[in-house]
Amino acid sequence: MAIPGSKWWIITVCVIGILVLLYLFGRKTVHTELTIEADPAEIWAELMNVPGIFTFDLKYMLEPAAQGTRFTIHEDFRGIAVLFWDASWLETAYQESAKELRDRIFQKKTEKTIK
Repeated sequence: MAIPGSKWWIITVCVIGILVLLYLFGRKTVHTELTIEADPAEIWAELMNVPGIFTFDLKYMLEPAAQGTRFTIHEDFRGIAVLFWDASWLETAYQESAKELRDRIFQKKTEKTIK
């Protein structure tokens, strides 16, 4: 057991203090948006066909835009490990995912027009 005032007690308090600070201030956000020429119902229909994309802190937002609907993916990360984790690859993945969604909806609209 560490005795208050001993070097081990001071080291323990410092380590706990650093971990608490890392937990409180560790935060990253990933955000991407893209305007898709489609109604929100069409976009939601496509999103529901992709299994496993919903997580607790992941948000999909659909907002009216001049040329269709603005589709936004927003995810917040919190905790100690966030300060040591590079989320830049995830932002790129979300951008690619949004573009693929746009392309699928465009393809479906094209197929309907051809029929």
